[in-house]
Amino acid sequence: MHARGPRWKETLLATAALVLLVSCAPLRAVVSTTEGLMGKLSPTPLERLVHPGVEGVCTAASINWIVPVIDGVVLVDAGFDETGEVLSRALRGRRVLAVLLTHAHPDHRAAAHLFNAPVYVGKDDVPLLEGRYRYAGVMADLGRAIGVAPLPRTVIPVLDGQVFVIGGRTFTAVALPGHTPGSTGWVTDTLLFGGDAILSPTGDGIYPAPDGVTEDMRLAYQSMRKLERLPVTTLLDAHFGTLDRPKRFLQAALARAADDDTLYDHPSPRPVGCGEP
Repeated sequence: MHARGPRWKETLLATAALVLLVSCAPLRAVVSTTEGLMGKLSPTPLERLVHPGVEGVCTAASINWIVPVIDGVVLVDAGFDETGEVLSRALRGRRVLAVLLTHAHPDHRAAAHLFNAPVYVGKDDVPLLEGRYRYAGVMADLGRAIGVAPLPRTVIPVLDGQVFVIGGRTFTAVALPGHTPGSTGWVTDTLLFGGDAILSPTGDGIYPAPDGVTEDMRLAYQSMRKLERLPVTTLLDAHFGTLDRPKRFLQAALARAADDDTLYDHPSPRPVGCGEP
């Protein structure tokens, strides 16, 4: 039996610590504060939050992306804070025409209900969005413990390859299951918003999110193969920022995935976000 990567002990300790935290305080507030602190201790470099025509916004646990379009903006993911305070400041009064979720984990969808806009999510993540899904991973299953954010008024389930024109800009859904059943990347122009399905923690490689929060690591790597055929020159992920020419790291990622001894390798025991401005 192969070990599940060198970080499994750290993931186990993080899980135990989080269980203790959520047992003795208002759950989501404690988790969000803890995530925010971790992000400030290990912040994403500023240059990885900047890309022409796209605005990166840090919340306590994740990076959310604002894409300006005609008559408003498209929001990719909606953070961990149900009040949406940080996102609202970053929007500066601009109208949100749509919220595109990369997946329905609580640190990516908490404020999605606030903007009076349709919320697009991978079809197989709708049960997760509604709080009806039983996670396979222990760490991910703690998402159920911290409760479910209010459900958006209009939820649009999406399938692989569906194309949407929003504010004059085209967004294509790319199914990337593995991290969650309905994890979805969003392609516009030559940009890929990869969520937690394709991350670049250190800027010199690509990985799925770590074991413990990823439902099926083998499937996650299979999904990453789609990167090869996508017309993408820049990855914008949900925890570490931008990465130019991500395809140059694909073969190394697939080689790592082909070996049971390296399948679960990840340079971080869990994704961390960035400090709030």
